[in-house]
Amino acid sequence: MCQMTRRNLLGAALAGLSVPAIGACSSGAETGGSPPTPAAPTEPDTTNFAVTNAVVFDGERVLDADTVVVRDGLLDEIITGPPSAGVEVLDAKGRVLLPGLIDAHVHIATRLSRPALRFGTTTMFEMFGPVASSFRADRTSMTQPKGADVWTAGILVTAPEGHGTQFGEIPTVDADTDIPGFVANRLDKGSDYIKLVIEDGGLYGGSLNTLTPEQVEAVVAAAHDHGVLAVAHVATCAHAAIAVAAGVDALVHAPGDGHVRSRGARAGRYRSDQPGDHFRCEYPARDAASGRRGPSRRGRAGRGHVRPGRPARAH
Repeated sequence: MCQMTRRNLLGAALAGLSVPAIGACSSGAETGGSPPTPAAPTEPDTTNFAVTNAVVFDGERVLDADTVVVRDGLLDEIITGPPSAGVEVLDAKGRVLLPGLIDAHVHIATRLSRPALRFGTTTMFEMFGPVASSFRADRTSMTQPKGADVWTAGILVTAPEGHGTQFGEIPTVDADTDIPGFVANRLDKGSDYIKLVIEDGGLYGGSLNTLTPEQVEAVVAAAHDHGVLAVAHVATCAHAAIAVAAGVDALVHAPGDGHVRSRGARAGRYRSDQPGDHFRCEYPARDAASGRRGPSRRGRAGRGHVRPGRPARAH
């Protein structure tokens, strides 16, 4: 008889062999007796193991270590050399071990979290989509994950007939809306942070209703009162200036009519009536071949609430 260990089984499976083919090595034809009852497969321990002989990258640099040890489902040690006894050892020679990837802008995460995990994405930020009741429970579960952890904005905050309403009937903010109550309702329905929309459609030659600067400020303040982040969908540098002045924590789209350049401050660090003190927009010069250009010379050097000219066509 031959002995088939779990490691041999995994190796054979990776080589393309079927389980019945592997089991043939201990059949009755070899021993002259009845085939033995196959042992139940051993499940791998997903909470206690060590990955050795790896190039370890921590997200910023390659470490002077080659072994990562996980105990009770949590990262326990990053060391050089073999781990102490008590954990299964996985040899990663010739491979790179790095933290799970983060996808900072997705939609319909309810459909994407499982395939994302297969490709190394362990965390996803849903920026507008349905909220699954399992999102929060899955993030804290110590069982084998079925998909990437999802943090969600849920339904975004927008104006009636504003951007986002084209995807279906959703609650909106108008002049009479109780904004603190609106934000509290979003959080009660599962939002982990608040996403608001500042887009009037002008960048693309259209017209959309959008939140006023006062409404934006009220939404951001209400989110911060609950201890959660407020992030903004913006289309232009003028919209970005409104968001920064209101104290948003992040811009989740780059302005389509220029490039925001930091002035040593991140959005949300300051609440200022002079957003140009903290960032400015830069615009591309005229393209000699196509004749396309960014905003006017005034806008090209403008700060804060610039007056956009004719934007370059999006690519």
